[in-house]
Amino acid sequence: MLPTPEPDDNGDFDTDLQEQAPRLVGEHLRAAVAQVDATLGEGFAKAHPELIAAFLQATALGMGAATIARAVEGIAAEMFAANQRAVEDARGQRQQH
Repeated sequence: MLPTPEPDDNGDFDTDLQEQAPRLVGEHLRAAVAQVDATLGEGFAKAHPELIAAFLQATALGMGAATIARAVEGIAAEMFAANQRAVEDARGQRQQH
C-alpha cells in the first residue's frame, strides 16, 4: 500500500502537506521501483525510468482525485446538514402560525 498524507493535530490535511510532500514522493518512488522490479524483474525500473515517471504521475493523479473526493464529501455533508436545519426551522415557523 502506498503512503498517504497524514492529518495534523487539528485533523487538517493541508497544514503540513508541503512538508509531507517530499517524504511522500520519496516513498512513492521507492514503492514504484520495488513494484516494477518485483513484477518485471530486478533492474527493470532502473533501465526504464519512463515507466517510473508514469507510475509516479498515476499515483499523483490518484491522490489528487482522492483529496478532491474527500473535500467534496465534506462539503456535501455540510450542505446536507444545513439543509436539514433549514427544513427543521421552516417546520418550526409553520407550527407557530
